Amino acid sequence: MFLLPFAAFAVLMVVKSADIRTYRRLLREDGVIESLTAIFFFLSALLALAILPRLRRVGARGLFYCYVLFVLLLVFMAGEEISWGQRLLGIRTPDFFMQNSFQFEINVHNLKQVRDLDPFFAARVAIVFGAYGSIGWLLAALARRLPGGEVREATLRFLVPPWYASGFFLSILAYYYYLLELIANYRVSLITFKEQEVLELYLALGFLVFMIDACLRASKLLPR
Repeated sequence: MFLLPFAAFAVLMVVKSADIRTYRRLLREDGVIESLTAIFFFLSALLALAILPRLRRVGARGLFYCYVLFVLLLVFMAGEEISWGQRLLGIRTPDFFMQNSFQFEINVHNLKQVRDLDPFFAARVAIVFGAYGSIGWLLAALARRLPGGEVREATLRFLVPPWYASGFFLSILAYYYYLLELIANYRVSLITFKEQEVLELYLALGFLVFMIDACLRASKLLPR
């Protein structure tokens, strides 16, 4: 699983070189990759929601509120990915978004106001997510060396993805760091902005694996 995202991205680059039309079909708006991304984010939110009652029953208040935030974050990312169902439901774009959105859709991340704050805001956020998922498991392991280490480690394991999911986050970190360097140095490469759709899928998959792992851990907290 750790190597899967790197291998899949390499295959995509081969497809891009060999058959550009297939590549474009894969990454088109509302295509299979974008749809799967939204589905995986939504499934992750449901799993996080399912963990909440067990955390409440064992009195893990800190973790409980963290998972409330996880649910809200994952629902937000799922909604943003499909523009909150705008195209699925045939909703007309309100005037505010027609005037302020780069893509004329109902979502936050494409608003001009967000881009005006920082043109590379989305890339920087992605780098933060990538770093979080890449090294979080290592910090949890190091926590065992501190006083009360076992308890600290057990708590952190609920807050960071497991090591075998870190490949998804590491690829996100590498990709967006590369893009910022690409922009800074005006280089041209086979890897471009278009592959962001794939990295968004990786983020959704990383969180899905994380929430599955958390569900398994939560099942051991309190017998049914």
